[in-house]
Amino acid sequence: MLTGTLFAGAPDQSLRPQYRPGSVLPDGADALLRRYARSGDLGYVVYDLTTGRTIEQRNAAQGFAPASVTKAITGLYALWHLGPEFRYKTRVMATGPIIDGTVQGDLILAGQGDPVLDTDDLLTLARAVKAAGVRNITGDYLYYADALPYFREIDPDQPVHVGYNPAISGLNLNFNRVYFDWKRAGAGYRVQMDARSDQIRPVVSHVTMRVAERDAPLFAYRQDGPQENWSVAKPALGKQGGRWLPVRDPALYTATVFASLARDTGITLPKPKRTTTQTAQSTVAEITSAPMRVLVQLMLKYSNNMLAETLGLTVAKSTGQPVTSLRQSAGHMTRWAKQTLGMKNARFDDHSGLNDTSRVSPTDMVRALIHGRTKFPDYAALLKPIKPRTAAGDLGKSGQANILAKTGTLNFVTALAGYLRDKNGANYAFAIFQQDMAARNAANTAQQETPSGSRRWRARAVNIQSGLLYRWARFTAMD
Repeated sequence: MLTGTLFAGAPDQSLRPQYRPGSVLPDGADALLRRYARSGDLGYVVYDLTTGRTIEQRNAAQGFAPASVTKAITGLYALWHLGPEFRYKTRVMATGPIIDGTVQGDLILAGQGDPVLDTDDLLTLARAVKAAGVRNITGDYLYYADALPYFREIDPDQPVHVGYNPAISGLNLNFNRVYFDWKRAGAGYRVQMDARSDQIRPVVSHVTMRVAERDAPLFAYRQDGPQENWSVAKPALGKQGGRWLPVRDPALYTATVFASLARDTGITLPKPKRTTTQTAQSTVAEITSAPMRVLVQLMLKYSNNMLAETLGLTVAKSTGQPVTSLRQSAGHMTRWAKQTLGMKNARFDDHSGLNDTSRVSPTDMVRALIHGRTKFPDYAALLKPIKPRTAAGDLGKSGQANILAKTGTLNFVTALAGYLRDKNGANYAFAIFQQDMAARNAANTAQQETPSGSRRWRARAVNIQSGLLYRWARFTAMD
């Protein structure tokens, strides 16, 4: 049962913390706001998990854009429904027997939606197919990606070239990104698009890049059937470099790379064809992902959007919920969060926080953290260690506190939520949200990854965030 002042009374009626001896910060969040002035709203709650009492709160019931703190809820959602040991499978199947190295029928690459499948995994799978005795096939090389619905991108309002806004499908590879590599060659450039990994760099021929004589835009994209065509502004390239770019047909991308790796291992395959049905077949080889608890930890550590959306869609699929959009899928998570986590006023419009229309209050976020810790006692360990290094010092090095939390950042939005343990062993759940939606709405985020003024705003917001944590870690418990 959830008790304490967090769940009763007016949002801004909070207990007043007292200083520990030697504290150097001004008393109260207002002093932090004066010192690190920035526009917009601030809301927070810090809750004592031992006594069940709220230590401090401000705008606790106000809805904020949670940004990537959304992933902390998505992680609980996936663990709750799929279990910590759930693993994705990627299979190669045959519709007929293997006779003298030849599949008598079709060979099918079938995905379950594994969000962390990479090129090295596909190489392992290709070698396993060869070890099973396959050298060629009499039928078609098919790929099946309908285990999860296909979405061309997570958020249509993002710049076209950002790798954190890829497509999603039942077959995913390298977080659905292709690597653009360039190097100056005479008056021009040598460019390559590949699906590189730690071991190999297979070239991807159906995704192309053209160096254009223009100043802007930096990147432009056009899709012609299966062909994905990019162009880049030449003045921006410099001598050499590389970056990951999103692919919009991840299933074809995965199937094409697998065929290339299969050929390199001695298996002859024709061009891939998509299938939307699964006929009678036998498994030739399969690989599995890491267990769900590891996937959730990776998602929380690296804040990967594609991983988060895939986990959310997988839950919807497993529970038989209809999904025609990411917003609809996130709506299922919203209903679950309200019913199960007590997030009475929360609304999620995606599973990653890339969309800025989701809303969560500090009170609701702390409720979720309390429920998560009760259901999964080791959930806090999946979160990322946080060491504030501003306001009054380094909490980690000073031994004042241990903080495990999820960060969230959009332009003119910052968020942090998780668990804090002070040097005396007292445990707290907290949530801190800050936003300036007017400034965000005025920025041209579709063309600029970092609009003017956003870096300075975030630096000041992080100072406030860190100052709050420092105060909470050093204050004595309330009577």
